[in-house]
Amino acid sequence: MFRFIQRLALFVIVFFAFSASPAFAAPPTPTLLCLSVQEDGKILATWEAEDVTLFDGFRLYYKKTDVPGVSIPLDFNSDITSGIINVTDAKTQQYDVYIVTYIGTSEISPQSQTLKTIKLEAYPQTGSDGGVAVIDWGAMNNTTSSIYRSVDGIDFTLLGQTSTNQHTDIIEGICEPRDLYYYVEFTNDNCTFRSMTGSVSGMSDNTAPEDPIFEYVTIDGDGQTVLNWAPVNSTDIYNYQIEVLEGFNWVEHAAAGLTNSFTDDPQLYPDNYQNPCEQIVSYVLKAVDQCENSSAQNVYSPTSIHNTIWLRIDLTTNCNRKASLTWNRYNNMNPPVVSYHIFRGEDGATPVEIENIIDDGSASFTFTDPELLKPGHLYTYHVEATNAASRVSASCRVDAIPDPDFLNGFDLDNVTVVNNDYIQLIGNGEPAEFIDEVVIYRSNTTADELKPLMTTSWDSPGMIIPETSANVNDSAYYYQIVALDACGFPMDSSNVFRSIHLELQDMGEGNVRLNWNAFEGWIINEEDRLAEYAIVRLIDGVIDAGYPQYRARDILVYNENIDPATDIGRITYYVEGIRDDDVKSRSNEVLLPGEAEIVLPNAFKPDSDFEINRVFLPLVKNVEPSSYLFVVYNRWGQLVFETNDPSIGWDGSTKGNPSPSGIYAYLVNYSDYNGITHSQRGAVTLLR
Repeated sequence: MFRFIQRLALFVIVFFAFSASPAFAAPPTPTLLCLSVQEDGKILATWEAEDVTLFDGFRLYYKKTDVPGVSIPLDFNSDITSGIINVTDAKTQQYDVYIVTYIGTSEISPQSQTLKTIKLEAYPQTGSDGGVAVIDWGAMNNTTSSIYRSVDGIDFTLLGQTSTNQHTDIIEGICEPRDLYYYVEFTNDNCTFRSMTGSVSGMSDNTAPEDPIFEYVTIDGDGQTVLNWAPVNSTDIYNYQIEVLEGFNWVEHAAAGLTNSFTDDPQLYPDNYQNPCEQIVSYVLKAVDQCENSSAQNVYSPTSIHNTIWLRIDLTTNCNRKASLTWNRYNNMNPPVVSYHIFRGEDGATPVEIENIIDDGSASFTFTDPELLKPGHLYTYHVEATNAASRVSASCRVDAIPDPDFLNGFDLDNVTVVNNDYIQLIGNGEPAEFIDEVVIYRSNTTADELKPLMTTSWDSPGMIIPETSANVNDSAYYYQIVALDACGFPMDSSNVFRSIHLELQDMGEGNVRLNWNAFEGWIINEEDRLAEYAIVRLIDGVIDAGYPQYRARDILVYNENIDPATDIGRITYYVEGIRDDDVKSRSNEVLLPGEAEIVLPNAFKPDSDFEINRVFLPLVKNVEPSSYLFVVYNRWGQLVFETNDPSIGWDGSTKGNPSPSGIYAYLVNYSDYNGITHSQRGAVTLLR
């Protein structure tokens, strides 16, 4: 009673003071802080005031926002700062609330600001066919709101947060249509606001998920395609559907789980499988959610379709001696392909890069390996497409085993000098139809310096090849022949042969020495080897008696003693290398140098009793017959006799008639065996 009288007196004092003088402040106005709708449909209100000792309590007024009428009061003691507004439909109805202070039964303060419970509306998004819900509410202030959803109106889960007053809920994981419930909640410095509950009917997940970012495909060392992608950022993705192109249609091939790569194993995924080592395989990738909605994966998009690289190798075009590689362009890698790296491995060794070809936008690429492949060896090739992001798409590993045509017994059989004029090569090798051309290599220095001399066609085994550019009297020559196939690649090569070059040295006092180089080439086996050398001497083109002379194969010199009295005429020599089977290789022919000499009588008598004096005949020695000219003139300078034959003399007649006795002039022109020209003049007496 005393407290009541005390507060009443205070009220009177305050009232009169407030009425009489502006120096006294009005009673404190309470602040309504927040309204929060509870799970049971009631409203939790929170408030505050500056000095609670100045009044008895707080009076809260509430009413439905959309219903006309008087607000309903609800009193609380002054030491209470929150309370329940005991309604049951605040989850579905919006309420207006304000608060005042009172003493006794009288309200002594102005009313607070009116707050409304948060009104929430939920409805399907236009055109979403129940797959997207829109939640709208009136926020109390600029703060972050949390949105909650429930499938039964009881248990709610957090969907997300926003600083706006609207949220779009893309339905995921709810496969059958059902009612969904929502509320919004946000917190300020004083309390937590919670909205009324909104609901929307017939909602389900019918929205296609986003497409995964298809990065690239490659083929592993086992010939299996590996697909790589960036997963979709969604919690309801169930798997990823892989499709392949068959003709003009996309068909389902396999499903991958919640991963970012897939290996296309034909044992595990046989349906519509395509072997990437036998064809180009094109893939698209779709994300599938728990309600079996699949992403669009627009096959016309520039990055949707990814294809394997199909590598083919052709050996036949290059006669099984070089590999030609062909492959298709890799499309739609992101970033685009920059270049193609070509790798080659031999007999199981680690592959090495042999070329790098820039992607110029062509639909296909061709490259011929410059390496001359070795018959019977295993070569393995593959191609790798790379981009600026260091992504690599490899082709299958493709094997190539060169199996070119082989020749039987291809070799030089002989190299010999012919007519002291040119060198003749005789080659063997069959089948002849496998050989397109033969390249002749020659050197006059060493076997290591052989260079191509000429190319000729190949007709048959035992083919004779004349080599007319050689100077047989100046040098010996090394030779090798190489058989080429129709593509111009070497098939086989012969042994290196060396011809025989013979030289003659005048040692003086009638002694001469023959020297020659060793014949080389007959080293195939013990039966086909050089057996010996034959030294042949000719006098005026006829083999002299007692020749050939033979020397062992390691003897390369022959000494000869010349008798001036008997060794008369054009004397030449040559050497033959003789094989065990009597095949011969001949050297050049050398001339025995001898001084030319002519002796003529100073008189003759055609009717002499002695035959030796009946004809005027010069006696010649070491004269080149083709250069010989012998003429006779009478004293008036008239020609009475002429001949080019050293064996014919003048019989003393002129045109078949005896010439008169007298003195006649003669002229003899001739050359020695060294080609030096001589001339001899004189007079002879004809006796009768």
